[in-house]
Amino acid sequence: MGHGERALAVRSSVLLLLLLLLAPRTLFSQALLLPPLPIREASTAQGLLPEVSPWAEFRHFPAESGGTFHSHVLDFGSAITLYAAGPFALDGMVRQVLLTRLHPDGEWLFWLAALYTDLRLGVRWNAAPWDFSLAYRHDCKHDIETYYGRDAAHDAVALTAGLRSLRWSWPVPGAEARLAAEAEAALAIPLLFQYNPPEPDRFSLSARLDWEPWRVPGWPVPFLSGGAALILRSQETRVTVTETTALDWHLRAGLRLEGEGSRSGTLTAYGQLQSLSDDWMSLEPKAALLLSYGLLIGF
Repeated sequence: MGHGERALAVRSSVLLLLLLLLAPRTLFSQALLLPPLPIREASTAQGLLPEVSPWAEFRHFPAESGGTFHSHVLDFGSAITLYAAGPFALDGMVRQVLLTRLHPDGEWLFWLAALYTDLRLGVRWNAAPWDFSLAYRHDCKHDIETYYGRDAAHDAVALTAGLRSLRWSWPVPGAEARLAAEAEAALAIPLLFQYNPPEPDRFSLSARLDWEPWRVPGWPVPFLSGGAALILRSQETRVTVTETTALDWHLRAGLRLEGEGSRSGTLTAYGQLQSLSDDWMSLEPKAALLLSYGLLIGF
C-alpha cells in the first residue's frame, strides 16, 4: 500500500470512527426514541439474568405543541441481560408505549391513540470502554379507538458501537463530568411475525451524544443530550420507485436524582424538543415538531 492509499485509509477510518461516536440506539424515525435512561458503566456480572433494568416514564405535550396525535405518553419497559460470559452477553428489551391524542375540551384530557410494541434481541461484546452489538429489532404500532389507516411495523437488524463514558475531573473535590456516545446502522428486513403493507424506511444512520457536565455525590446530576438519524426511504407504486432521505433529531435537558450505588434507582425530570419526518400515525409520512417534558423512574 502506497503513502497516498495509506493516508486515504487512515482518513476513512477516522471518519468512520467519528460516525460511530455520534449515534444512538434508535431505528429509523425517532418516533420510538428511548427515554433518557442514565448512563451506566458496563456490568461485570456474569451468568444467567445478571442484570434487569426496568423503567416507567410519563411524558406530556403542552397545549398543541404535540400536534394532533401527541398529548401524553406512557412508556414502560425493561432492558435485560439474559446471559453473560466473559466479554460477551445476550441482551434483550421489552417495551410498551401508550400514546394519547389531544382532546378538544382540555390539555390534560385525552383520547387513546395508539399502542407501540418495541422488542429487541442481540449479542454484545464488551471491550471497555467500548461495546459492540448486533441485534434484531421488531416494532409495531396499532391504533386504539379510531383506525387512522396505518399499522406501522418494522423489522430490522442493527449494528451498534458505543463508547460507554469518558470522564474528567473538575478542580472541586469529588466533581467530575461524563460523556457517552453510541452509533448505529440499521437495515430493514422483511417482517417475520406479521404481514403489513411495506413501510418506506429502508436504512438509517443515527447519532447521539450524552453529556453530564457536573457530577458530585449526593447532588442532582444535570444532563444534556442530542441526536439525529439520517433515514433512507423508498416508496413503490406499480410504475415508479421514489427514494428520499429524511433527517430526524432531538434535544434534551434535565436533572437526574440517583440513589447510592452504581445499580441504584433514578428519578429523572427533563424537557425535550423533537423533530420527526414521520409521526407513524398519518397515512403517509408526515413531519412533526414536538415539544414535551417528562418524568422517568429507573429501577
